[in-house]
Amino acid sequence: MCHGKDGVGETKAGKMMKTPDINVAEWKNGKTAADVVKTLREGLGKMPKYEGKLSDEELAAVAEYTVARFVK
Repeated sequence: MCHGKDGVGETKAGKMMKTPDINVAEWKNGKTAADVVKTLREGLGKMPKYEGKLSDEELAAVAEYTVARFVK
């Protein structure tokens, strides 16, 4: 939604929140699915937390997709 399909953050919501590009090395370096789950659960900066909004299984699925798609 905010980062968009390509991870760049150029969506309407992404531009409003100044969402970072998750394709950059600073974001990718050392990221694991556990790191992404933690960020999804707790939020980060303007990013809202998703704890209580997504189940543990949904959080894990989003994290696994994110790492597979954007962390190389």
